[in-house]
Amino acid sequence: MTAVMTDSGPVEHEDGSERAERRSHQYPSKAIPMSHRAGLPIVVAMFVIVLAAVASSSSAQTIMRKPNEGRPSTLEPSPGQVPREGSDPDGPYSLTVRVYVMPFDPNRLPVPGKGAHLLLTDATGRRLGRDPTTSVLHDEIPDGRYEPVINPNPTMPVGPRGLAGNGIALRTPAEGRYELQVIGADHAAYEYVVQAWDRTGRPRWTHFGRGATEPGAVDRYELTYSLSLTPPIWIAEKRGHSFLTVFLRGVRQGRSESADVSELVLTDPRGRRLGVSPLTKATYKEIPRAYYGAASNEGSELGVPEPADGVEFARERILESGDW
Repeated sequence: MTAVMTDSGPVEHEDGSERAERRSHQYPSKAIPMSHRAGLPIVVAMFVIVLAAVASSSSAQTIMRKPNEGRPSTLEPSPGQVPREGSDPDGPYSLTVRVYVMPFDPNRLPVPGKGAHLLLTDATGRRLGRDPTTSVLHDEIPDGRYEPVINPNPTMPVGPRGLAGNGIALRTPAEGRYELQVIGADHAAYEYVVQAWDRTGRPRWTHFGRGATEPGAVDRYELTYSLSLTPPIWIAEKRGHSFLTVFLRGVRQGRSESADVSELVLTDPRGRRLGVSPLTKATYKEIPRAYYGAASNEGSELGVPEPADGVEFARERILESGDW
């Protein structure tokens, strides 16, 4: 009887019986001698044992868990954040920060890239954006962009109304705290939008805010990003706690009433001045958000918010003899 070879196991013979046969392929002149066949089970067994040992060692070193699952928070939550229980199903995120400017002068239209500049600094000190002191453009954060932006939806019921400004985008941001500086380049109001985008490109978290600026003014914000917190992003203004005030008054000789006896000019480390020069009658107001003027009827007052180290005063001239 001759058996018929098929792709399946059982084969039918001419006598009507069925037997399960193992499919084999014969190769001429390459038959395995009987003396070698006896050692095959031993070799195969040794190979299986070694393979099982390697698999066991490899599986012992592999921890199967979802991304971010069970990872403790490494950051203290901001006032608007709480620790997350479990993994974030939408993370990791890409981040964008956009600032849209609205000039106070109604005859001036906002221009992309103008009005206010941005500088973002991460926890390691790397910077992205324009430096407020030197105007140098920094590009130190990997996968980051600093670019002019146009508001795509300025008429939406909820959201910024400014038409244009500047923006920062981080494609693969590191978790941690960032400092955002908004540097004024015009007398204008501004609105910021901070968004976290999931892997499909959808905005999952959005924060709005607003402020006002003028040339040279700097507003600072703290941006927190962590997949172990809810929401994963948060932004809050970093308000300065220092304010320099100088009150100037004098008493004329032989009189009891108080009167101004001199003028002051303050110069900051960048050479910007504040005050009045009686020699030239020039009034200086070059330091952003600072003021100098009469304080009731007792003299003059000078004020500078968040003064930089190294400010200098110069008394221009004594108007009348007296003490100050």
